[in-house]
Amino acid sequence: MILSCFFELSAYIKGQYENELMLMTNGTLITAENAKQIASIYDKVFISIDGVDEETCRTIRGAGVFDKVMNAIFYLKEAGMEKISLSMVLTNENRVYKEKFYELCSKWKVTPMLRSFAPVGRGENHRDWYVSSEKRHTYNNSVGQDLIDEKRNSQPDVKFGSCGGRYGSVTIGPTGDIFLCASYEYMNQAVENITKIENVRDFFWKERYKETKAYREFEMKMPEYLERCKDCNVRYFCWHCPFLFEQTVKNDRNFDLYCRHKKEDLTFALWGEV
Repeated sequence: MILSCFFELSAYIKGQYENELMLMTNGTLITAENAKQIASIYDKVFISIDGVDEETCRTIRGAGVFDKVMNAIFYLKEAGMEKISLSMVLTNENRVYKEKFYELCSKWKVTPMLRSFAPVGRGENHRDWYVSSEKRHTYNNSVGQDLIDEKRNSQPDVKFGSCGGRYGSVTIGPTGDIFLCASYEYMNQAVENITKIENVRDFFWKERYKETKAYREFEMKMPEYLERCKDCNVRYFCWHCPFLFEQTVKNDRNFDLYCRHKKEDLTFALWGEV
């Protein structure tokens, strides 16, 4: 949105593309005026917030960002945007605010998204802060059905399977390189270049992209191929982003932390087990 041609480019894509357009943003540049343009072009808006109030948001996003995001949501809703999602990257510091995050999303009638930390870019310099030590929680093995029902009802939508990259969703870079998602563009792992494909429709509809080396490597990053995950009873509900999965398993401490919390929540919500 810092580009002067952002809305011109967005309108052009809208005119050429028949499916959903989604805007991923930190929300700080959304105003009452441009929210109307966003709502007229985009079908969904994803906003990163990483906190539940000014204090918790400021730690990661900076001072004043929380209020800007709340204003952005208000402006978008006033403009008629119905599909808005807020996301928070879970750390040891903000994990205790998970329920408050759900409450915040419920208050604003937006979809909550909890994300896992990936130590790439600037995140590599803050790995230890995100994955600091913490005490492990202990639970009784006997729980009542009321508690199970409450836990299930408090969960956001539980997804099954992988991200869209496994099923034909791609990102096309400015030079024509095709990536299975935007994260793999960052890693420079292209499946092909669109200018070199003779029949683009066949490439996607006949899933010829699955014959490429980049896709085969992508497929092997799925949890069912990892020794530690292949027999886990929540593995198909646990990871939807192979890129984040790949980054997390590079660090045993990070992986252990993620696995512990995620598995506790999912086994409770799905099977009523602790």
